[in-house]
Amino acid sequence: CMLFDSHRPMPFAKFTFDAIHPLWVYHGLSPRQWRTILLEHNRLLRPGGYLWMQDGSSCAVYETIKFLCIEQLGYRILYAVDRSR
Repeated sequence: CMLFDSHRPMPFAKFTFDAIHPLWVYHGLSPRQWRTILLEHNRLLRPGGYLWMQDGSSCAVYETIKFLCIEQLGYRILYAVDRSR
């Protein structure tokens, strides 16, 4: 477990982690910043690893981040909470 500044590249080699859990990282950031952070998480996550996202963002932000992960980075959703309630 570690705490880091998610706005900067991290000092770890590519494919270092089996799982990454960014908690409240995307809240209040721009779409450009989301993409930058997701690309860094993607660099650090080993193939077949898990990106467990939890944030307090709006449904629109959530859908944009989900699109970036699925359509641009090739992730698939294993579990999602129904945010329409």
